[in-house]
Order: sequence, then C-alpha cells, then structure tokens
Amino acid sequence: MFLRKEALAVFLCKIFKKIKCRCKIIEDFKISLMEDGKIPKTIENYVGDIKALISK
Repeated sequence: MFLRKEALAVFLCKIFKKIKCRCKIIEDFKISLMEDGKIPKTIENYVGDIKALISK
C-alpha cells in the first residue's frame, strides 16, 4: 500500500512539474509580447494559441 502511495506521489510531482514548466513558458512569452509593444488583444490571441499548442 505504501509503495502505491509513493508511486502516485512521484507521478503527480512529475505532472505538476510539467504544468509549472508550461505555465512559465506561457508567462515568459506573454511578457516578451508586452515588451515588444503588442496590443492586449494580440497578446490574448497569441497566448491562447500557445496554450492550445502546448496542451496537445
């Protein structure tokens, strides 16, 4: 029983690490768009596209 819980914990940590990494990529991309002077609607569209691409 303990091994199953431990394996589940390791699995979930790997999943959350990937999610955190994806969030960091998206946030960095959003910041770079703002720094480039893109308008909010363009940023929203680009970020939406990246989120869709990453979640596949």
